[in-house]
Amino acid sequence: MKKLLLLLLTLFTLLGCATAFADEPADYRTFSEKRQAAIQAKAEQERIALLPRVGVVYVNDAQTTYNKRIDKFVLENLHECINSDNYQYIDGLTFIDKLIDFGLEDLATAERADIIEALADENLDYFVYLEIEPITTKSKATVFSKGKSAIVNAPIKIIDMKRNRTLYNGEITEQGKTTVMLGKIGNKSVALEGVKRVNAQVKDILAKRLPK
Repeated sequence: MKKLLLLLLTLFTLLGCATAFADEPADYRTFSEKRQAAIQAKAEQERIALLPRVGVVYVNDAQTTYNKRIDKFVLENLHECINSDNYQYIDGLTFIDKLIDFGLEDLATAERADIIEALADENLDYFVYLEIEPITTKSKATVFSKGKSAIVNAPIKIIDMKRNRTLYNGEITEQGKTTVMLGKIGNKSVALEGVKRVNAQVKDILAKRLPK
């Protein structure tokens, strides 16, 4: 029985490997084509290496059951704004421990000088901080309709790390709302509408305040 199980396991393993290899596209490029692709890839890496390094710390404190959906909206927008055409996007997760060890757990109120000192060895040109604070929702009903709104507050901070300057320090406040004659209105839809409105403000601020 053990031999049979071992044989079946071996067959399944071989079948899996064969399928994996079968799924891999064959590379029929000539040596010259491969060499040219390698040269282009190296040139692209060198180009990106010369772009400004932007450290991005995003904090989701929305305190909802759909935080992952909010993360998707916000992070996609940040990557679109801080794209590889103009910047090197440095994920703040790589140095968040340094900030915490430095005692900077609330970056919305942290001093610029402290952030610069804590991240001195990261060689950043700019630093961007964005937070989604706890989202509050309100319901309103009349004789003819029902409505719901969600308030989204988002502190945002942009720092020029090399010149020791604050390029932007403020808070975005947006409202998502909807009204229906019949049916139910969920918190999720109005909250996500508010987040999308925040994204539009973030895009505008970064376009105006983050140097290229």
